[in-house]
Amino acid sequence: AWINFNMRPDIAAKVAGAAGNFTASKGADKLMDDKLKAQFAASFPQAALDNVKWYPAVPAGLEEIEGRVLDRIKAAN
Repeated sequence: AWINFNMRPDIAAKVAGAAGNFTASKGADKLMDDKLKAQFAASFPQAALDNVKWYPAVPAGLEEIEGRVLDRIKAAN
């Protein structure tokens, strides 16, 4: 619930404005100070954003396998 609240565009814009940082909340940019929007645009041009290489999602079950392996390693020590 907390993250959903903070990612609301109206709340994210207020938090970003108070902290002087950017936000990933879609739509918050329309509610932010023009100076902060200009800083974001200068820091992250659209061409750079379009070129972001996102990490793929963690496959289902991988964390469970990792946990079992780590448990075995701990047991062996």
